[in-house]
Amino acid sequence: MQKNLLFKALLSTVSQTNGLSLFDTLGLLLEEPALDDFSRKYVLEFRDLLQAFLINKISIETLFNHEVGGVLFEFFKNFPISFAEKHIHLSGSLAPEFVWPRLKVLLDGENGDVVLAKIREVYGKDVEVASVESVKKLIELDDEGDFAKYLKILFLPKIVLNSYQAHREAAYFMAKDMYDKYNVASLTLKFTLSRSTKIKGEQVPGLEDLTPDDVVLGLYDGYMDYQKENPNFRFTLSPSFRKELDFFDGDLFESKKESFESQVMFLVDFLKRHPHLKNVLCEVDTVGDEKSLYRKSHFEQMR
Repeated sequence: MQKNLLFKALLSTVSQTNGLSLFDTLGLLLEEPALDDFSRKYVLEFRDLLQAFLINKISIETLFNHEVGGVLFEFFKNFPISFAEKHIHLSGSLAPEFVWPRLKVLLDGENGDVVLAKIREVYGKDVEVASVESVKKLIELDDEGDFAKYLKILFLPKIVLNSYQAHREAAYFMAKDMYDKYNVASLTLKFTLSRSTKIKGEQVPGLEDLTPDDVVLGLYDGYMDYQKENPNFRFTLSPSFRKELDFFDGDLFESKKESFESQVMFLVDFLKRHPHLKNVLCEVDTVGDEKSLYRKSHFEQMR
């Protein structure tokens, strides 16, 4: 299949239509005079796979890895108007290439044994972390993974987000990575102000000196660093409250309510101290696992 020929045919089809579904677009693509029989065969095959995906017979990776899927990816990557990602999470968006070098520094440091022990507590006692590839295996969710597992495997990125500088580097990396790879030039980032918690599996070593100021200012400065390179880049910082009733610092607060109110007051005070962030620090959200919230009393506490 000539990918360049198929790309041009897809471009011709899309430029002459408006608001069609992908399935209908593929149908019209089959009618393109410039398309050869070999390419038409691939389009038919991809359309059948699309139908199979819609009824959960195949995974979306099958579509991504198909030749036509690759052409569609190039179409969107080269689209003249960049895209906006309205919901992206900090710890879930850092590539292994970012995580591993910073994790290696921690593992080679004086508290390396403590960090490794915690990693094995979360991922398994026999797990080895020695390369980008090994990190990739730990933080990427497989087809069988559920939301609870997704939250669990994000532990490695959380370990390296331990300072103002780490957050600044993470924000810059994410912004550049999303634009270079996916043509995304606007991000609404979901992140937590504090990761202190009573939940054992969520307790991250090395965060004792990390403050909410470090988190917010690090992310802001990192995005501003990238904006200097790409003036079209835009972002919104959206601090997010964890839903789990026991996700709060039990040493500082008596209840979830106290912790929640403390974070709200922090944001109010922070914007007074940094009024230049008002245009980007302008919304909040909730994140986390809500499976444990099933009784009326649970929702009363959250309310």
